[in-house]
Amino acid sequence: MLNDITSKQDKLFDTSSKLNMIIIWASWCGPCIQEIPALKQLNEIYASKGLSMTTVSIDDAINLWREALQQEKMS
Repeated sequence: MLNDITSKQDKLFDTSSKLNMIIIWASWCGPCIQEIPALKQLNEIYASKGLSMTTVSIDDAINLWREALQQEKMS
């Protein structure tokens, strides 16, 4: 279990999905931020086919993580 953006405990992945993808990232990681558009595109294409994506931030500061989610329009 991990905390979501509202600090509520949530499962790491969806056991009902055919395929789970876990992405480890951080707001300060340039390559991580650069890959977000491609990951969003993959999610748009494959979510209806059973893909579930979960992003896990390794940021120390929760506010940086939340700001990055808002800036990148990540769900």
